[in-house]
This record gives sequence, structure tokens and C-alpha cells, in this order.
Amino acid sequence: MSTGDWQDASAGTTGDFPDYPDYHWTCAVQDWGDGTVEQLDVAVTWVDKGAEKTYVVSTLVYPGTTPAAQDQAAQDAASAASAASTATGTGTGTSTGKTGGGK
Repeated sequence: MSTGDWQDASAGTTGDFPDYPDYHWTCAVQDWGDGTVEQLDVAVTWVDKGAEKTYVVSTLVYPGTTPAAQDQAAQDAASAASAASTATGTGTGTSTGKTGGGK
């Protein structure tokens, strides 16, 4: 998935883990939000004591971009969010000193 192969997963992709034959994975991509990003779901399935178990990991990805470009886009978004937080005064901090009037 880190190679960008998920971009070919719109119809769904499956596979196995060669060293762990009882474990299988599936991958699915679906639209998210306004369509500029997609949700990538990777599910790992196995049988434990006769019961099938599944663990799903989801993340948001930018379609049509390389992994390096996605990393840069994530860094840019984090920087923009930090700048917006600072500009609007919604950041956190501490204040010291006394308030109120008194003699």
C-alpha cells in the first residue's frame, strides 16, 4: 500500500501474507467528503478458535498522486492548520499575572 498500489484498488484488492497463510487482507477505496480525498480501508482477516476475526485500518489518501506527493500534501495541510490556528487565536497557552481590580 505504501507504494501507491491502492490507487488500483477501486474495484477491491485481496491478498495473503506468505509467512502467515491463515491471514488474508482486502483493500477498498471509497469516496470521502467533497471528492478531493478518498478513504482507504485495509482489512486483515483470520480465524481464531473457530471464529473469524477482522481488523480494519482506515486512512485518507489523495487520489492520483505518488506516495511522496501525498506525504508533502499532508505536511502542507498540517502547516496550514497550524498557521490558521495561530492567526485566529485558537491556539493553547498559559497566562500568568493577576486579573481584576483590587487595592
